[in-house]
Amino acid sequence: MLRVAAVPDDVREQMIEAASPPTVSELAERGTKRKAVKPEPYKQEWADWVFAIKRLRDLPDCGLDILARRDSGLTTERLLADARAAKANIENWITALEARR
Repeated sequence: MLRVAAVPDDVREQMIEAASPPTVSELAERGTKRKAVKPEPYKQEWADWVFAIKRLRDLPDCGLDILARRDSGLTTERLLADARAAKANIENWITALEARR
């Protein structure tokens, strides 16, 4: 009954007033909150991360401004979006590694 009560009132009323009303089991199913399942990493993911982190570590600071100005055919917005996504991934990676200590 708790799962049936978890269904928002307006949704529950619409379901009950439908041409073929749902069973209690169907209402309970609708009120069940599912946990998001995080997919397991694929086999190569660890090696890919290690390789990427080593490449970033070895990338010299003293040429990044030149690389950022280079016309690579990509828009600046696209490069910024990619760099921001990489930054977010690295921050998540650092957080996960620190949690394992």
